[in-house]
Amino acid sequence: MGRPQHYLGFVLLMVGVLFTPFAEPARAQSSIELPISNLQIELNDVVGVTTYYRDKCHWGDCGPFIKYDFMHKEGEFAEGSIVFEPGALKPILESLHSLYPGNREIGMGRIHDYSAFWIQFELDDNTHVNLSTQSHFPHLIPWVITVWKVEDAENPQLTASYYLFHDELHQAVNDFLAEIGSETLPYESALDYGSGQEETADWLADYESITFHKGVSSGIYGAWNLSGDYYGNSHKIHGSPKSIISPFFEIIDTNPVFHQLFEMGFSIHDLSFAVSIDLSDFKPIQYAGEISLLAPSGHDAVISDVTIDLGDSGQVTTSLDIEEVLSLVEERQTLPFLEDALSMFPEIVFLLQTDPERRPFIPYCPGSSDLKPDNISYRVDTTLGYLKPYGPNFFFLEDQSAWTVEFSIPPYSDEWDNLWEKVLDSWLPDSFSVFDASDVDYVFTYKDFAFVLKPDVQENDPKLIAGIKNNLPQNFIYHDEHSQKAGDYFRASAESRLIIPENGDEPYFVECKEARDSIDVTEIVTLPDANAPRKDIGHRVLSGWIMDQDFLGDIGFYDLTAQPDGTVHLLWEKGLGVFYAEGHYDGSGWTRPQLMSNAFFPGREVHAMSNTAGDVHLLWDFSPPGSSGEYSRNTVHLWKSTEGNWQVSEIWDYTEFDQIFVDDSNTIHMAWEEYDGIDNEYFYAYWNETEGLSTKENISRRLGNPLLYSFESLKIAIDQEGTVHAAWVDILEEETVWNVFSKSYVDSYGIYYATREKSGGWTPPEFVGTNPNFLSNIAFGLAEGETPIVIWQADSGITSRTKLDGTWQEPAVLMEIDQTYDIDPRSYSNWDVLRARIRTSTDELGTIHLIWSRDGLGVHYSSYANNEWAKPLSISEEEKPFLTLLDAHAAGRAHIVFLQTTEVGRYEHERDGQLVYVEVVDNQVINFHNLPVFYDSWTSIKKLVLEVDSADRVYLVGIPSLTKIMIRVD
Repeated sequence: MGRPQHYLGFVLLMVGVLFTPFAEPARAQSSIELPISNLQIELNDVVGVTTYYRDKCHWGDCGPFIKYDFMHKEGEFAEGSIVFEPGALKPILESLHSLYPGNREIGMGRIHDYSAFWIQFELDDNTHVNLSTQSHFPHLIPWVITVWKVEDAENPQLTASYYLFHDELHQAVNDFLAEIGSETLPYESALDYGSGQEETADWLADYESITFHKGVSSGIYGAWNLSGDYYGNSHKIHGSPKSIISPFFEIIDTNPVFHQLFEMGFSIHDLSFAVSIDLSDFKPIQYAGEISLLAPSGHDAVISDVTIDLGDSGQVTTSLDIEEVLSLVEERQTLPFLEDALSMFPEIVFLLQTDPERRPFIPYCPGSSDLKPDNISYRVDTTLGYLKPYGPNFFFLEDQSAWTVEFSIPPYSDEWDNLWEKVLDSWLPDSFSVFDASDVDYVFTYKDFAFVLKPDVQENDPKLIAGIKNNLPQNFIYHDEHSQKAGDYFRASAESRLIIPENGDEPYFVECKEARDSIDVTEIVTLPDANAPRKDIGHRVLSGWIMDQDFLGDIGFYDLTAQPDGTVHLLWEKGLGVFYAEGHYDGSGWTRPQLMSNAFFPGREVHAMSNTAGDVHLLWDFSPPGSSGEYSRNTVHLWKSTEGNWQVSEIWDYTEFDQIFVDDSNTIHMAWEEYDGIDNEYFYAYWNETEGLSTKENISRRLGNPLLYSFESLKIAIDQEGTVHAAWVDILEEETVWNVFSKSYVDSYGIYYATREKSGGWTPPEFVGTNPNFLSNIAFGLAEGETPIVIWQADSGITSRTKLDGTWQEPAVLMEIDQTYDIDPRSYSNWDVLRARIRTSTDELGTIHLIWSRDGLGVHYSSYANNEWAKPLSISEEEKPFLTLLDAHAAGRAHIVFLQTTEVGRYEHERDGQLVYVEVVDNQVINFHNLPVFYDSWTSIKKLVLEVDSADRVYLVGIPSLTKIMIRVD
């Protein structure tokens, strides 16, 4: 049988190369030619073909990967109903010629708009040949070709790596995709964002050559396995298999500095190159980047620059200095602490940078003076090899004569327990002796110090956790194992650095958490001015109050609320400020906009809330002074009491709420998603004027992250006794559902329910029903103030389930929906074609009002009272309703607003249309008005806000980018 073979198309031409003594400045040579290889793969050796690709992205909006797995059987390849003859692969295999040596994934530096494509051939001798590209250039070059020997899936062996620059492979892959009825590669080039080859050709005409940069965050070493089990790493230099860098050995040896180091016993450890090509013939003219030379001891690799010029000079150059190399190695080997580390990590290689700026960053520890840059006299990172690349980083603290070490120790092998025992004995304080090495699943010491115990450790030894908490420092935070979460872990972490004295004294921790100065809210927040100038805007029924010029500009997020007396409060974000205005529902007495705050990335979350008692609350999120920009968020809270006075503002740590509202007892309830140290969970907290802001409580307590892109997946409600109820979408089982969009198995999801106990804990999650992976939205309410009802879009259609007398009743299907998947699968944004928008609101008598809508379905309404649903009512047969809203207060009366779409743009939210207002009373439509407001996709509606106050007055705010309108409906 034929096997991948490597034929040298050219021999190395080293004319006049003489191994002259080092004293001579250089050895003459006229040119350097790289070896060119061809791969020969016989069709009958191929037993499996996997393709894995996605369409181009638009500024980060990428569709899911589309994957096909074809297996050879009875003379053809098949996956499900897709079948092709082996001959369809022949053009691809014949394209694998004129391959240049490579050792890193290379491509263009842009990240926003790109395609990605992999095709992998599995041969009958456990060889895998992988072809991949993420290029922006014509024909998607360069392609990276790697060959793997996979006797053990956990330990694949990389045997060869190449770059392909000609255009035959692109056309061959396109023809193959057409053969299987799939999408062809998305474009010839991404430089022009899909506008054709001419523009790309014009762009390239300005250049004689161009450089493909080496990958930074991951390497070709992770490319063999298309199931997502990558073995890449963050080190650009981490040790290559000799088989893939051997084509460069003789070339590098022509440089006298390298030649002398080789004679001393040094060898090439790794190479990491950018590649420049001549655009006239698409051939390499230079390899340039870093070289790593391994010292004779095998534990020190000196890293420096190297350039291989394939053009006129034909030379290999470097700034490497032999004396510096020997000095770096000698210095490292004279440090006893690092020599001792070799006994713990026998595979360790110390990466010694000749460029000081490339050495490891200073450890993150802003709260400690011990780890300031001027106290760190030595730092070095390491590697454990290309399949286990993450090695420790070592830093020597001069003043303390101590080391701090960054490391993460997952159980790589059977040596795990022995390694952990050594860490316990040598690097950790005595307080860690309370548990055995066999209890530990993972240790991490980078930004935080953290460790995770194996599942069931707490159950097997109930006293262990108490012992850990009693022994470890006070600043440790614990994620306790939950019995409701199968396979959950106990995790302990602290914003601290581990310090290991060089003299053998007991290790200790220094706290890294920086004490944040208390924020003086009076300096960054201005209270609304009750005496601000006011003006009348005018009374316009079913029309708009056109706000004056102060409202124009780049308005972002906004919200509105109304008090029982008809006072309207409007809060919005504009530019870098948060603004406020108030006035009366009839258009009289409106204040001019007041700047509340211009502090630090404000207003991604803007909330205006009130209750029937008359309390008003304004909230927005911001980044406080001294924080890490917009990624460190807090919330400003302002409260106006029923007496009419604004209270002093306060700062909350919680932000980005999934749901937040205030009840009639003036308690604010909030729920949100947040990482808890193991996975993402749903949390709850409250605020009242007596206790202030409560600590957060874990609602969901399930292992695994809630559904990605879960737009409507958490709801809370308060019953007549003040008990908080929650319903949410959460992981049910891992990778059990075949997703037609991504053509892969995905997690299945369920709907869960829990209530808050008087003690502050939450009851165990109760399973309510299954939720299709891509239809993740629910509605939730309490009928008559006490009966939980969950509504969601199940496989059968719009479905509800009610809990009566403590028992969940059988699901009821309100409307069957055709959920055929005949849509473009390449973008998750298309899932909205199938996802219904579901909204509920509860009136003053506890009747639940419900609407649902979807493209092709129209808008439908029902209500729940006396333990039954009313017959669904068709509100509109509009083909593509959008931005559907519902609110209710007066008994039996519901108010509905939606956008009656006339045209849909490229993306789901880009729609032209007219706003429609509908009033339903006792399950009958009594008002249907086309509002005098027309939106188009260019105005980019960021939000519509509908509110019905306690007098059943209706308010609607919709502020697109160009037309600023607030509407009142009588």
